[in-house]
Amino acid sequence: MRARRAPMLLPMDAGDARDGLRGLGWDHRAYLRIAFSLLRERSYPDAVACLRGASSAQAFHATLALAWARLVDAAIASSGAAADFESFLAAHPELGDAGHVFLHYSPERIASRRARREFVLPDRAPL
Repeated sequence: MRARRAPMLLPMDAGDARDGLRGLGWDHRAYLRIAFSLLRERSYPDAVACLRGASSAQAFHATLALAWARLVDAAIASSGAAADFESFLAAHPELGDAGHVFLHYSPERIASRRARREFVLPDRAPL
């Protein structure tokens, strides 16, 4: 049986992502950077566990965090992990557009209280 890793809440390679996990700024770029950093070192389920561990941050949005993690994971799977976050984002510019999530979610669904506190499935297209 594989030993279980302790949740790693501060795995980032740049200060703005660490600050995001400390509740100082969960913006779009922070969600992407956090997902990228976690998924370079961990499986998708382990990365999700870490993200859920950060859910006590005041500005954390559970559905956005996990949706962006899924989209980042799919991009890594399709082209491999880039050497760094900026190279990854350059290779996948669609992820830099915060509105990209609305291909999968209606504004009403993503704005709901339930979506903020727990992951909800997309209502437009699968992730």
